[in-house]
This record gives sequence, structure tokens and C-alpha cells, in this order.
Amino acid sequence: SMPTVNNPRIQQTPPIALVCRPALSCDFKPVPRPVQPFLSDANFGTHRRKLRLSHREVLTMRRWLKGRRWVWLPAILLLVAGGWWYRRVQAAKANQPFIQTAKVERTTVTLTVSAQGTIRPYEIVDVKSKAAGKVIQMAVEVGDRVKKGQLICRIDPSDVQTVVNQAQADLDAALARVQQAMVNWQMQQQVTPAQLEEAHQALKAAAARLRQAESALAAQEKQAYASLRQAEQAVAAAKVRYEQAKKQAEAQPSLTQAALQQAEAAYKSALENLRQLKEATIPQQRAQAKAALQQAEAAYKSALENLRQLKEATIPQQRAQAKAQYDDAKAQLENAEKNLQRQRELFEKGFVAKSQLDAAEAQYAAAKAAFDAAAEKLRTIEQELSAQLQTAEARVAEAKAQLDSARERWRTLDAEHQAVLRDAEARVAQAKAQLDAAKANAVQDELRQQEVQAAEAALRQAEAQLEAAKAQLLTVEQRRADVDAARAALAQAQASYRQALVNTQQVRLRQEDVKQAKAQVQRALAQLRNARIQLADTVITAPRDGVIVEKLVQEGTVISSSTSAFSQGTTIVRLADMRRIYVDAEVAEADIAQVWVGQKVDVSVDAFPGEVFEGKVIRIDPRTTIEQNVVYVHVLVELNEVDERLKPGMSATCDFLVDRKENVLAVPNEAIKEDEEGKTYVEVLLHANPEPKTERRYVEVGLQGTTLTEVKKGLKEGEVVVTAFVQPQALTQQPPQGGGPMGGMRGLMRR
Repeated sequence: SMPTVNNPRIQQTPPIALVCRPALSCDFKPVPRPVQPFLSDANFGTHRRKLRLSHREVLTMRRWLKGRRWVWLPAILLLVAGGWWYRRVQAAKANQPFIQTAKVERTTVTLTVSAQGTIRPYEIVDVKSKAAGKVIQMAVEVGDRVKKGQLICRIDPSDVQTVVNQAQADLDAALARVQQAMVNWQMQQQVTPAQLEEAHQALKAAAARLRQAESALAAQEKQAYASLRQAEQAVAAAKVRYEQAKKQAEAQPSLTQAALQQAEAAYKSALENLRQLKEATIPQQRAQAKAALQQAEAAYKSALENLRQLKEATIPQQRAQAKAQYDDAKAQLENAEKNLQRQRELFEKGFVAKSQLDAAEAQYAAAKAAFDAAAEKLRTIEQELSAQLQTAEARVAEAKAQLDSARERWRTLDAEHQAVLRDAEARVAQAKAQLDAAKANAVQDELRQQEVQAAEAALRQAEAQLEAAKAQLLTVEQRRADVDAARAALAQAQASYRQALVNTQQVRLRQEDVKQAKAQVQRALAQLRNARIQLADTVITAPRDGVIVEKLVQEGTVISSSTSAFSQGTTIVRLADMRRIYVDAEVAEADIAQVWVGQKVDVSVDAFPGEVFEGKVIRIDPRTTIEQNVVYVHVLVELNEVDERLKPGMSATCDFLVDRKENVLAVPNEAIKEDEEGKTYVEVLLHANPEPKTERRYVEVGLQGTTLTEVKKGLKEGEVVVTAFVQPQALTQQPPQGGGPMGGMRGLMRR
């Protein structure tokens, strides 16, 4: 309903036809107003036809008017001028801007998402044959309703019957080979196991004797060679000591002089080191310690800042990203698991083919792998973040330790320098004492001669012990002869045992022949069973109840097997289960966030305009399609009731009910505006006469529907809001037969 407004500048919204469908948005459809045509000379003929005047009557009227021209001419001129003036005034009023308004009312606001889709049945099964060959009978036609197990077609069984006969012959031959192998095995079992046991005991005794001889040889060799090496080392050491003592005795005079010179040099070096400490080393160390302290303080601050950044920014961001990927992979795994369970149940009932179950299992395996990878990645990132945190904390601790060390170094530096100075002064005193001792050390020459004589005597004793160790090596050769004899005895025992073992192995070989023959029987039996299954596969029956929607072969057609590695097989018929009907809708990527499982949907089918079929969302596929650069997501909608008029492949429109609020104040979406600060307001019409006056009023909005917006605060029921300000185009129509009010008159007088 609209308010009554008499001001010509306000164009009231025409009567509204409110078209509402259940659970759909409401659309306002203005009813157009008729436009009155302007009466002029140009449409005089049209009005003459409407008045049904004959040509003779028109001529009579013109002659009557012509004879009385000077009587009625002023009246006509006045009439034409008045009409022209009235037309100009109306045109000027029509060119003035006007506004469109709407009334604030309590109504229902709905928000929907619309998508296109196609009708499809509960399932369409491609019925194929596991057997290849020529079709000899087709028992169904398109449109037939069939039951599970009902005959669909027969394949020529001639070739398969030949395979069955061959498999039966192979089984008979395998049974005969089993009987022969059993006879050979029983004959070979006459060999006694006692011979093998006797040979085995002799072999163990020979091996024990060989181990005993080798052990005695190893012990003798170890002792003899150890004594020899010890004696040789003693001789070599005695020679070294003798030569060293001889050289020291020869070089002692020079050494005494060199020691004196070395002591003098050490004394001078100690004095120079003392001077360097006082003038250079100690000042430099103080400067270095101070720089190290400053550097350690900076490093500690940097390590603390890095640790703070890691705890407050890096770790939370990486953990959130990994958790989001983990949650997404978990959701996809749950959907894949539900789909796999459903496909298994359908397969067990015979509603779907094995290929669809395999596809669902592959999809579940892929989702499981993605979930495991996401979980592993989450665990890895947690470990890495923990390692990074530990490393950062370790660096802080290390920097703190270095800072403490630098501070301690700076604190103890003076005491250390005093200790170093005292040590340097002590070295100077020690060098002075060594110099004095070197000057008094002239008696070492005689002592070196006595050391040479003692070293020569020790060398003679070591050479005597070496000759005694060499004599012990003669007993090792006797032990080696004993080992060779034991090895020969072991070789003979091994040959006897191998011969006995060969005799025993023949029994095992015959037993293996029996097992192999039995396995061939099982293989031949499996081939016969498989051939009989192939023979049964030449009769194709319906896997479930349904309707034949398509027949793709005729009698006489040669088809391929659906189990071939190089062919997917020939589809014989397509069977549709119409007990449940779905709509496969394509929802735009921008709208998919407003669609969820269980959501109410109103479906309109192009073939039945005006009818609405109710349904609900039962699945949102993870797959997408791209059409004209727009991404669509497939959503499966199940109709609540089955209508036999609906056929697979029909086009349908789905309206998904996102939100709905009843009995709320609402205005058209066009009335809602925003200012520069983003605040929401409307223009409220205060009065229309003599001039329209509006007021800007800020409001609080709620649900924004498809055509209406809920207003929570700021408006009252019955108030009028502005929906649009209209600036019409200027009317520039020129009067016919001239540009002024006399144009039409001149045309009439000419006629």
C-alpha cells in the first residue's frame, strides 16, 4: 500500500504485485500505467477511423467549414493557442525531477541463493557383460520395468563351453600326475636315516680335532712371536740408548756452552716480556675486554629480541597455517569415508558397479594420504618450531653466559694483570737463577762418559735374549704338521656326510614332486571353476530393480568383455533407479559459503512452470568446474517427493534458503544507503505538499534479503522512505506542420 500524494514532483510507486513462492524471495513487480496519446493533425486520420466517418461526410464537413471560415476562424485560433500553451505547461511539469517511495511494513524477509542444475535419478547403472561374444537374445526394451535377477540378454556360449571342456581335461591329467608322484615317493623312503646320523657324528669329531690342533698352534705361535717381538724391541731400545748416550757424551762440551748462552738469552727475554706487559699487553687487554663487554651486551639484547619475535609472531603463524591444512584434510577424509561407506552398502545391495566402489576407495585412499601428510606435516612443524624455540633459548642463554663472562673478565682483569706481572717478575728471577746455574754446570762432561759405558752393557744383554726367542720358533713347525693332519681327516668326514645327505635329499625331492602335483590339481580345479563362471556370465541379468532408459545393443551384436585389460566393455542397457530423484546443481564459487548439507531448497523445473518441488541438500562435492572463467561447485539436492513426470536430464532451478525472518519491519534494498563513514541511513519522506521534504535517518539493519532489508532500529511501521531520485529526459517533440501553435491550423486550412 502507498500513501496518497498530490504533489506532481513525487511519483508514487505503482500498485505492487507481490509475487511470493514458498521459501523464496519476494519480488516487487510494478504494473505499468497507460500513456495517453497527444491529439494532433498527424493522428487525425486515426480518430476519423475511430469515429467511422465516410469520405463523403468528411468532404461535406470541409465545404461547410470553408463557407464559414471568417466566422469560426478566431475561435479555432484561440482554441489552438490554448491547447499549445497547455501542452507546454504539462511538458515543463513532466520534465521536473521526482522521487519514488515505499512504505515501511511488517513482512517476511528471505535470503536465497539461486543455481541451475539438471534432474537425475538415484542411480543409473551401465549393465555390461563379463563375457564377450555374439548377442543371441535381447529380453528387454526401453521403458520396461525389471526386477533384480530378471533376464536381460544371452551371449553365445559356444567358445566358453570349449574352455570348460579343456579345463576338465587338464584337471584329469593333473590327478594322474599326483598318483605317479605318490608311488615314486614311497619307493625312495626305503633309505635308512641311520647312515646319515653316523656320518654326521664322524664329521663333528673330525671338526673338534681340527679346532683343538688349530688352538694349540695359535697359542704356540702367539707366545713365540710375542717373545721374539719383545726381544727385538729391547735390542732396538738398547741401541737407541747407547747411540744417544754416545752422542750426548760427544756433544756435552758444546751443550754446556749452549746452555750458558740459552740461559743468558732467556734472562734477556724475561726482562723484555716484563717490559711488554707493562707498556703494551696489559693496556691492550683492558681495551679488548671493554669492547668484548659491549659486544656481549649487544648480542644478548639481539638474542632476546629474536626469541620474542619467534614466540609472538613466527611460531603462532606457522602453527596456525599447519593446523588449518590439517583441519581441511581431516574434513575431506571424513567426507571420503562417508562416501566409501555408502558406496559399499550400495555395492552389497547390487545398486552400483564395482568400478564406482573402486573409485570411492581410491578417493578415500587419496584423502587418507592427504590427511596423513597433513598430520605428519603438523607434527614436523611442531618439532621444528620446538627446535627453533630451543635453539633461540639456547642462544639467549649462550649470549647471557658470554655477557656474564665478559663482565667477570672486566671485573677480574686488574687482579689478573697483577698476577701476570708477579709471574713475569718471578720468571725474570728464575731466568737469573738458571743463568747462574749454567755458569756452574761444567761437571756434566764426566757424567756423560759414565752413561755411555752403562748403555753398552745393556745392549749386549738384550742381544742375548733375542737369540733365545728365535730358538723357540722351531717348536711352532711341529704344531703346524698336527693341524694339516686334522684338516685331512675333516675333509674325508665331510665327503662321507655329503654322500649320506644326497641319499636323504632324494626322499625330500620325491615329496616335493607330490606337493607340486597336488598344486597343479588345485590350479586346474581353479581354471575349471573360472571357466564355469564365464559360462554362467553369458546370461546377463538385472543387478537391481529399475527402468530400462536406454538399449545400446541388438540381437546379433558382437560385444567385448568388461573385464578386458584393453577395453571397458560394451554397455548393453542403462538401468535407472527412480525411487529417489536428485538435482545436480552448479553453485557459483561466490555463493557456496551460503549452502550447507540439510538446507531447504525449492526446485523449479522449466517443463512445469509455476510448480515448486521441495527438497534438501544432501551433499556438497569437493570437485569444481570452470565455465567461462567462473568456478562452480556441484551440489546434490534430493526431492522430498517423487514425481513420475520428472525425467532425467530436465533443466531445473534451485533456490537455496539461506535465512528467513518473519513479521519484521522491512524496506526495499534500494532505500538503504551508506555515508562516507560507512553508517547506514534512509531518506524518510516527511510531507509531499507543497514541496516534498525528506529527512536523513540512521538505522540499524538486520537480515539483507534478496529484495528486502530488515530494519531493527530507526523506523516505524507506516513511515514512507525514498527508494530513488529520478531525473527524466526532456520532452522535445515538435508540433507537426510547423514549430508554433499555428502549424496545425495552417495544415487544416490547406485541406
